[in-house]
Amino acid sequence: MGPGSQRLPRPGPAPQLKHPLVSETVGVSDIEFLGSGDGDEDAEPGESGPDAGSDAASGTGIGSACRWYRQKPSGPVAALSAALLVVVTAAAFAVVTQQRQSDDFDVTLISAQYTMRQDASGIDLALALQNAGPTMIELTGVAVYQPGLIRSTQTGDAAGVTESEAGATTASALGPGTAITSLALTPKDVEIVTVPFRYDCAVSSFPAVSRSVGLAGFSARGTAHTARLTLPAYVTPWQPGGVLRSALCNQPTPESDLNVRYAGIGSTLMQLTPVRFDYTISLTAPTATPVTVSSISQDNPGIAASVDPALPIEVLDGQTVLVTITWRVMSCVIATSDRSAVGVKITASAEQSVQTWDARLGAQFTRDLDAEITTVCSGG
Repeated sequence: MGPGSQRLPRPGPAPQLKHPLVSETVGVSDIEFLGSGDGDEDAEPGESGPDAGSDAASGTGIGSACRWYRQKPSGPVAALSAALLVVVTAAAFAVVTQQRQSDDFDVTLISAQYTMRQDASGIDLALALQNAGPTMIELTGVAVYQPGLIRSTQTGDAAGVTESEAGATTASALGPGTAITSLALTPKDVEIVTVPFRYDCAVSSFPAVSRSVGLAGFSARGTAHTARLTLPAYVTPWQPGGVLRSALCNQPTPESDLNVRYAGIGSTLMQLTPVRFDYTISLTAPTATPVTVSSISQDNPGIAASVDPALPIEVLDGQTVLVTITWRVMSCVIATSDRSAVGVKITASAEQSVQTWDARLGAQFTRDLDAEITTVCSGG
């Protein structure tokens, strides 16, 4: 150092300035090394250079190795994320919608009408039903409870016999007597479901018309459903003056027209094992209508019986047929516990009308039958 020169003080370390946007605690994710900045793409952390010095001096850096950086997703990444979110959301919505649609059971009533059958054996309610849902459904039951009408079978049993009376096993969710032959409906398909009835001729008034129709069935997923529909106000089984009911109720009915009478005890067939007995009944048809008897059964379940002539027996109009019933005790325990049998159970038809009823044969028949049961079961 020459004469007259003056020693200048050694400059101290540069002051550490805080960036106004940076808090005292800075995370790794909030900073970027200078080498990754816009100024010098080749610079490494810790390198000295004009850019690093200027940053430190200007107070825009943090120390000498890093500067402020706000993370922000690039344009393509943000667009891709948004697209993926839309796709995932749409897929989830489609799955939920498909699950809901596949479990739909949406049936609408297009029309309804009561009509008399061509053979005048009863009255039918015809329902035009449409599958308003997006998937196939299956109908298995229809319930229409109309006072003054008796529903007939739809399971192949004798006409005029309700399903519950016939012991049908095809019970639906709506209760006994409501099952129908299964009917599949594709979306927008319309099918006619016929519910057969006969008039309850013992009812002389015109009961209020029921407007409610119940439906039972399954969705495409096999889930059981029920639905409730309402009949239009004009749908009624009661025509003015009751002409239709009078016409049908004036038709012969087997129970009221066939005369069944006890004709006396017969001989005891002691030479047979087991011992058999017989008695006779008479069947008389009305003068204008023949009656066909298809079944005669003993009213005591402990007794087995056979008839002569063989069934079915046609009793012509105005004529009488004598029927011999041969019976034997099958179970003394059952026969003696139910000894108050009053007759026989008969199934007969007349003019398309079929009925099953217990024909009472009178007190003498009961005494004779009890005496014979006592003879067999007491060993006398």
